[in-house]
Order: sequence, then C-alpha cells, then structure tokens
Amino acid sequence: MKKTSNKNVLKTVGAVVGAVAIAGLGVAAGFALDNPTPVVKYLPGDVVYVNQTNPVNQDLVAENNALKEQVASFEPEVVTETVEVPVDNGNLQVVLDELYDLNGNVTFLTDDLDDDEVSLIVDRIVFLNDAETLAFNEVKDKVKDELDMYVFNSSVTFDDDEVYSVRMDFDDISLDLSSVDFDDSEVEVLVPASFKQDGVRYDAVFRVYIEDSEVDDVDVESVALH
Repeated sequence: MKKTSNKNVLKTVGAVVGAVAIAGLGVAAGFALDNPTPVVKYLPGDVVYVNQTNPVNQDLVAENNALKEQVASFEPEVVTETVEVPVDNGNLQVVLDELYDLNGNVTFLTDDLDDDEVSLIVDRIVFLNDAETLAFNEVKDKVKDELDMYVFNSSVTFDDDEVYSVRMDFDDISLDLSSVDFDDSEVEVLVPASFKQDGVRYDAVFRVYIEDSEVDDVDVESVALH
C-alpha cells in the first residue's frame, strides 16, 4: 500500500475547506442581493418606509420634500393700519393743565356735549382761563374801591384811603362751577385778597361776574380777620 504524506493530506483538507468557505460566501452574497435591507428615513411630519424594490415609496418622499419647500417659502401677509391723531397748537397741554387745576373735576365741561362736539372742550377751557384772568386783574385794580365803605363786624368801616399792603395770588382764585353757563358765556370767579387797615390784616374774597368775556360786576363776598 502506498502511503500518503501528511503534507498532501493537509493540502487536500485545506482545499476542501476553502471551497466550502467560498461556496458559503457565494450563498450569503446571493441572499443579500435577493433580500436587500430596508431603510427607514425620518422626515418632518412623516416616517416613510423606503424599499429599493418599491419605487412608489420614493415618490412619496419626493412629494413630501416638495411640500416642505412650499411651506418654507410661504410668508403670511401683514396688514398695517395707520391712524392719524391730530394735535394742534398745544391744546393738549391746555386740557392737562385744567384737569390738574380742577383736580379732575371736569364733568361740567362735557355734560351737555354730543359726540361730535368734543372739540368744544378746549374752547370752554380757554373761556374759563380768560375769565379767571379778567377777574384777577379787575380785583387787583379796584380792590380798594370795592372795599370802600364796607362795614366789617358791625364795628369797622373800610376806607379806600386807609387800606394798604394788599396781597393777591393768582393761584388762589377759583371758579364757582354752579354758575358756569357756556351757552351765554357766563361764569362767576372767586378772587381772594388780603389787606391791612389801622395795622390789622384782613382776608377778603371778591365775587367777580363775567359775561361775554367781560367783567359785569364785582361784589365783596366775605371779609375775615387774617
């Protein structure tokens, strides 16, 4: 019997194993080609399953991408409305000053006005301011004349030649709101003043009647010791 060397046996075994390995790889490769691995892609709004053997799903991807581009390019329409508010000749400041002077009590300025007559508020405020100025100047010029022969406390009679040291402050004057008549341009203004006679100081209040933007009359409203 012919002996086979160990080296030849090893070669034969190696060849068989190699053939088997190659065949196995071939089978595996063939399986892979016939059964491709599915791929899942995540897109905004949807999860789309894409398979190389199913071209319909790729059409869905293209449609989804087109929709994304359309949404990204959309810009909402912005509508801007412009409202014009007229401001004329510092009238706003006139109104604000009057609100401050009257401590917000301005109901009498608007009570009988219709919606389309709101602009008359400024005219009314101007009328009242002018009336205050007229009344103050009238008393300043004629305070002694108005006090002449006035009897205080049934014991003191004022004399225009003996009255002196008259003091007045425009900020102290006030309107008698119950007397306001805008239709006839009438209002009564109270003007305080202090003065001395025979070394004694007195406080007086004068009521000034304004009609048609003129002083109609002046009365001594009251007199008291300072």
